[in-house]
Amino acid sequence: MKIFYNKHGSLTVFMSLILTIVMIFTTVLIDVGRIILARNIVSGAGDMALNAGLTYYNSVLQDTYGLFAISKNMTELHDNLEVYFEATLKSSGLHDQGLVKELVDIALSGSGSDEISDIMKMKLANGGFEVSQAAGANLSNANILRAQVLDYMKYRAPAVIGYGFLEKMNILKSLPAQQKALEDKKDYEKKLKEIQDLCISIYEHSRKYEDQLIDGRFKTPEEIKTSVFDLGDVNFPYATMDAVSYVQVNKLPKLGSDEYWFYNDGKPLGGKLKDDVSDFENDISGLKSDFYSVTSSLAHNRIQNTPSGNASLEYDRFSDYIKYYNEYKVDVKRFHTVNARYTSSKKEYEDEKLATENEISSLIAASDDEHDYSNRISELEKKSKDLTDEWNRVEGWYNKSFKGDWSRTGENEVVPANYGSSELSDEPYGPNFNINNLRDKYLADLRKDINLLAIPQMRTTRDYYVWFSSLKSEAETIKEKLIKLKSESEVLKGIAENWNMHIGDMAESGVKVDMQQDHDTKTTGVVIGYVDEMIKIFQRSIDYSSKVMANLEAFEYAGIKPATSEATDDEWVDGIISYVEGLTGSDNLTTKEEVESKQNALHTLGAYRPAENLLFMGFEQNIPSKIPKVVENGDNEGGFKLVDSEYEYKDPALRNFLGVECYDSEQNGSKYYVDPLFAFLERNSSATKPEGDADAKKKRKEMINGTHVDNKPEPVEISDVNISDVMASNAQAAQIMDGATAEDLQSSDENNLADNALEASGKAISGFDRIGEILTGGRDKLYLMAYTTTMFSCYTTNREAGGNKAEKTLSGVPFSEKNNEAYRAEQEYILLGDPKLKNNVEGVKTRIFGVRFLLNAIYAYTSDSALKTEALTMAMTIAGATGFLVPIVQNVLLLAAALTESVFDVNDLVDGKSVPLYKNPKAWRTRFERIGQAVAESAASTLYKKMNEYTDETKESFNTTLDNYVEDMVNTTTGSIIASIQAPIQEKLIWCMTQVGDARDGLEDRLKNSIKECFDKMQADMEAEVATGGLVAKAKLEAFKSINNSESQDKLVQMIMQTTGVTKDNVDEVTKNLNKSIDDFFKEKNKSMKSAINSIIDKTKLQDKLKTGVGNALDAANSSAQEAINNKINEFNKEFEGAGGDAMTIGEGKDKLELNGFDKTKASTFNMSYKDYLMVFLAIQYLIDEKGVICRMGNLIQTNASKEGSLYYAGEDFSMQNASVLLQVKAEAQIQPVFLQIPKVNNNNEKFIVDGKFGYPIDYKGVLGY
Repeated sequence: MKIFYNKHGSLTVFMSLILTIVMIFTTVLIDVGRIILARNIVSGAGDMALNAGLTYYNSVLQDTYGLFAISKNMTELHDNLEVYFEATLKSSGLHDQGLVKELVDIALSGSGSDEISDIMKMKLANGGFEVSQAAGANLSNANILRAQVLDYMKYRAPAVIGYGFLEKMNILKSLPAQQKALEDKKDYEKKLKEIQDLCISIYEHSRKYEDQLIDGRFKTPEEIKTSVFDLGDVNFPYATMDAVSYVQVNKLPKLGSDEYWFYNDGKPLGGKLKDDVSDFENDISGLKSDFYSVTSSLAHNRIQNTPSGNASLEYDRFSDYIKYYNEYKVDVKRFHTVNARYTSSKKEYEDEKLATENEISSLIAASDDEHDYSNRISELEKKSKDLTDEWNRVEGWYNKSFKGDWSRTGENEVVPANYGSSELSDEPYGPNFNINNLRDKYLADLRKDINLLAIPQMRTTRDYYVWFSSLKSEAETIKEKLIKLKSESEVLKGIAENWNMHIGDMAESGVKVDMQQDHDTKTTGVVIGYVDEMIKIFQRSIDYSSKVMANLEAFEYAGIKPATSEATDDEWVDGIISYVEGLTGSDNLTTKEEVESKQNALHTLGAYRPAENLLFMGFEQNIPSKIPKVVENGDNEGGFKLVDSEYEYKDPALRNFLGVECYDSEQNGSKYYVDPLFAFLERNSSATKPEGDADAKKKRKEMINGTHVDNKPEPVEISDVNISDVMASNAQAAQIMDGATAEDLQSSDENNLADNALEASGKAISGFDRIGEILTGGRDKLYLMAYTTTMFSCYTTNREAGGNKAEKTLSGVPFSEKNNEAYRAEQEYILLGDPKLKNNVEGVKTRIFGVRFLLNAIYAYTSDSALKTEALTMAMTIAGATGFLVPIVQNVLLLAAALTESVFDVNDLVDGKSVPLYKNPKAWRTRFERIGQAVAESAASTLYKKMNEYTDETKESFNTTLDNYVEDMVNTTTGSIIASIQAPIQEKLIWCMTQVGDARDGLEDRLKNSIKECFDKMQADMEAEVATGGLVAKAKLEAFKSINNSESQDKLVQMIMQTTGVTKDNVDEVTKNLNKSIDDFFKEKNKSMKSAINSIIDKTKLQDKLKTGVGNALDAANSSAQEAINNKINEFNKEFEGAGGDAMTIGEGKDKLELNGFDKTKASTFNMSYKDYLMVFLAIQYLIDEKGVICRMGNLIQTNASKEGSLYYAGEDFSMQNASVLLQVKAEAQIQPVFLQIPKVNNNNEKFIVDGKFGYPIDYKGVLGY
């Protein structure tokens, strides 16, 4: 500090410098502080503006739908909020009179003085205030709409949903597994139908085969050898010699006209005709002798026996014929001389006769009194007469003895049938000795002989070949079909295994047990041993026929294989002659010996060779002494073994060995054994009725068509309006159910009903397999569903039977056409999203129908003994008592009943009524003999309704409700237990009518074993069920034990034994009697079965137990009464019928809720309405496509909010896209700094350069929403 010592004024200067710096720094700090404070002021002003902006929400939207959103015009909102913001900025100034005085003035007069001490020097920049929606922050954003709905339903949804609905959801969760089992059952029975058709075809072919085998044409190896090969060895050589003779005779030409015996060569050779009368016969004596050498039966009397008659071995005459032929060619000239002499003699006679007549005439003319010529005239007249007489004698010989009166055909005559026989006289010489006539006769005789000697064995060969070909073809067809039966049986077995597997996948329940019994009853597999043995029969037949046919095919004569030739006998004879001619045509044979030699040569060359290796000979050595039989044995691979039966192969042994039926020739051909599989096929086919019972088929058709449905509701008008499309995310429509509607199925025929129906039900329950996800982790989905079903109308809104006819939304808005643009179609639109509202309603109806059909089909298949019996009886009248076809027809009948029942249900549901979730005999209306009435609401539905309304004041009436609930369960259970026992036994007995054993071999014993196995299996299944099935399973076991004894089994076996003669003609009567016997049996056992059930299920004790348990639970409840009651009821149900394999617990601690699984008894105590089904569908759809459903809901909110006159009307320009839920404010304020605007102070910082501006900028950006 010495620098300042003794220097006056230096301190002042120093302090001035220091203070200047301090003052500058202080002013900078002040400016900085003012800026920081200004920022806080601006932020507060912005926040206050945002809060103020949120108060501009649309009150109608909030009051009706519980949604907060700002729908005010943004310009107006901007202006209002700008005023609020700017006022907040100015509130930072102070009045000159002081703060207290300012506040007093404001409080007393509502305003202060106009003069404000604006120490902040701050203002809003021109255009510096902006209000906008946050991007996408409006109700058209599905995520924002979802969040607001969930917030609104946080405390409302549990009360809306109720406990009974979750139970129903848990029951419906089991449907996909049950659907799979039904589809497997359908596939099994469809394949069974194919096997049935195959079996009928096998039987028809086997019957045809067997009928052919016993038509008298079957031949043993020895018979074939004798009638074909041995006969050929003997007779073919003779036939060949005849053929050689024929060729040689045919080679010698007919004599022409100048060699014809009637030829006149004009050379009488000096003789006269009268000379021939006495000399001609002697002149031709040699020719005559040779002629008779050819034709005489005395000269050639050898014969050869053939199957067609005696052959005369015409080739023996061959030498004599050749000799005669050659001699005749020479001697025929003698005939020509006779003809010439006839001509000359006739002229001579005529000339002499004329001369005599002329002379007489001239003498007569010259006679007078003077001339008497009478003596001469007399002489001449006598001469004329003598001439005439002589000529008549000579000409008469010529005409009769020489020429005769045979009709002439060229150089031949039409000869009589006995021509050439020894009985024929020599005359007339000309035709009789004509070589042409003899030639034709000899050729015909040779041809006839060839036919007798060759054709029988050839025709037999052909007949045998055709017959054995037919037999083999039939056997091959049957074998092929039997092999196919084996393969199809394996396929059927695979389907049965899938069926069994899917049943195993089902949750434990009574339905599962019943389906298992149905599976076990109807999946009696084809024992492959029976098929194999039957295949062996036809394989033997094929082998024998093949060997016979092979030898017959090789049997050849004269180049002809008769086995494969379709020629006639005459064509074969032509073929034989042609063959021989081809080998001997150039030969000139003249003697029989040469013919015989030629035959040997021809046979050596191959015209015929005797068979050396007959393959079929010795086939009979394969025949065993005893007929083998199949014994079913589950321990062996394949399930069977072969043993010798007590039956032998009696004569005709080979025929029996190759057939499916055995006959005893010593007992007038009586049948003594039938192949077991053939007997089975015969019984099935004999009892099959292709045409069916007309009345039963009519009832089936009427049931499919829904002819007797009489509860069709009046249609509800659905307005045709356009739904807005404003959601930010495109609200794609859900896939409308494209499954078969009820009308589609009603127009189906019985052949495709099962496929179409189960396809429809499968589509209807799409997503049901994810219900478990909803129950365990889908709280939000349930809340969204609850909001949808309480804030929007549906088809039955204001129409529910016994319900409120003036329903309101959860927010209190009445449902009406005035308020709701898509009145009675809103929930359906939200679910499915078709712009055409009617389509959505129809889609929901179709889906409900599909679900109802599945539930009713399950019931019909498993739970109604009376219905199954009725269907079974009708099936047998339609199809006959066939073990294959009856279940298929019964299946269609049950589906037809389920179809009509479902139509009844849907009609009731869309009419505002409720129907049992799962039927029981009392609730089932559709039967073929009658149509029942709708049933009242179930005790369980009443219970859950009362439970949700429970208060201390309703305690006494609630106890009565509990009593009714228990009584209903006990009564329903008793009937169900008896039905579940009777139905499978009844079906097993019907099955036994055609399935068990061979009627000729131990049928009764096999029946006893089969019935005992069935009963043992049923009891084993019931014992296994006891562990998880509660009191119901125990009661069922005790009831079954009361009838499971040898006495009952024997009685049932005797019922079946009375049906062994069932045919298509008596099947109706036999079936009716059998069903009556079964009904009588169970009526007799009904009392003991009910007693056994009541020993386990005591209604009074159960009622007291439930009421006590509920009372104690209410006393100890630390949560709502409804939860306490629900858990206690579920605990009771679990004890009563088991929890079910799909039981589940949701929630934890005091929120824990137990849900029992599916059981048909409990399920039958619940009712569901149209709205209930919509709740289920919506919950599933929210799980599958939440965004799409929310968008459609938003579109509907927009539509209703735009409806003028509606309580939903939210203003003329309301739009979900402008309904902001998140405001954004941006503002720019300015503050005047003191020193920071000086360049040297701010170091030329552009932010502090305020030229042309009010001051330093302060920015604000804020966002706030609901």
